[in-house]
Amino acid sequence: MGIRPSLLSLVASAGLAAGGGGALVAAVGAPAALAASAAPSAVGQSAEGLTGDRATLVGTFLPGDEAVVSSFEYGRTSDYGIGTVGVTAPAGTAPVQARAEIAGLGVGETWHYRLVVRSRAGVAYGPDATLTTPVAATAPLVVPLIASPVGVDGATLRAGVDPAGQDTTVVFEYGLTPEDLVRRTAPVIVGGDRSFEVVGAPIGGLIPFTTYVFRALATNATGTTVGPTLPLVTPASVTKIVATAAGRTATWGRSSQIVGRIDGVGIKGVRLALMRQDFPFSKGPSEVATTSTAAGGAYGFTVGPLTATTKFWVQARVASLVSSAPVVVYGKLRVALKATKPARTKVTLTGTVAPHVAGARATLQRRAGSGRWITVSRPTLTRDGQANRSTFTATGRRYRSTMKYRLLVDPRNGGAQYATASNVLGVTRAG
Repeated sequence: MGIRPSLLSLVASAGLAAGGGGALVAAVGAPAALAASAAPSAVGQSAEGLTGDRATLVGTFLPGDEAVVSSFEYGRTSDYGIGTVGVTAPAGTAPVQARAEIAGLGVGETWHYRLVVRSRAGVAYGPDATLTTPVAATAPLVVPLIASPVGVDGATLRAGVDPAGQDTTVVFEYGLTPEDLVRRTAPVIVGGDRSFEVVGAPIGGLIPFTTYVFRALATNATGTTVGPTLPLVTPASVTKIVATAAGRTATWGRSSQIVGRIDGVGIKGVRLALMRQDFPFSKGPSEVATTSTAAGGAYGFTVGPLTATTKFWVQARVASLVSSAPVVVYGKLRVALKATKPARTKVTLTGTVAPHVAGARATLQRRAGSGRWITVSRPTLTRDGQANRSTFTATGRRYRSTMKYRLLVDPRNGGAQYATASNVLGVTRAG
């Protein structure tokens, strides 16, 4: 038995040299009757040949004075639960290697394992260790995304990329047709540690109102994936909007028209919006109508009924907001004048003013021979209780020649409506 000191020294030095996962684990549980025999010792262990679902476990042990049986335990946790077939080795002092192939692990999974060495002198265990099966290397995945934003002469091309665990380079190809993808963006790098990333690349020099196509190409060490070809349509380029009112004024309760044209590229079929702001202009404008331009960029809106001075703008619904200068339609009163109860030298003049405006001033006028309108009287405007209007009564003289009368009404309400004249009424002396 003089060999025991040297054997123990060999076991100790082998365990210290292994370090980490190969640290010496002392034999435990040796029966008292066998105390005179040296127990086996686990010296080191590792996993080799990792593939998608299998691995080879490798361990080193010292048999000791008795024949030994070596095997491995493994499982999803440190409770193990699965064992390999045992392999017998004779007694001895030289290190012995144990190997066992295991399968059915699953791709990308982590498993625990350890070496187990048994003899009549005792049992030795290697420390708990883990292995992770690799994920098979694949080319990157490309998820197509629409270009956004898109301007009249530029856009940002986009795609979703899964690098499949490897650093990946992404570029975009684009052109006018699928056969003309001759232009490329600068490369964008997606790190292999990213599971998914949306990649964007800006492009310029595009033509307004034109259809382009583009696709993404993603390349890693395994291969290149070409994404599907997608369309990109640049919007029309509107450089100017001209807007005018068909009439500078609108009588109370009646409609008007806003007409004009747009200048630019691709100006037929451009979507236009009419913005409106009502007197006294304390609130912002709101969209009240939309239309599309005809050939040559012409358009028209009918607006109303109008009840006061109103501002309008025309805006093009394109990538960059383009708006016309404001168009003001000035409000007018609706004033009617008629003659009743004619006498030989006098006539009664009556009429209505809509809407009723408190504080409005009425002036009855007669046209002089020079053509000037001269004041005849200032009749009182009385509110009609049945409608939103005022009424008046005045007296005019009848002459042998035809006299022309009108009623001029100044609402004096800050600009909601402006001074408005009635129809001109001709009155001739009877007989």
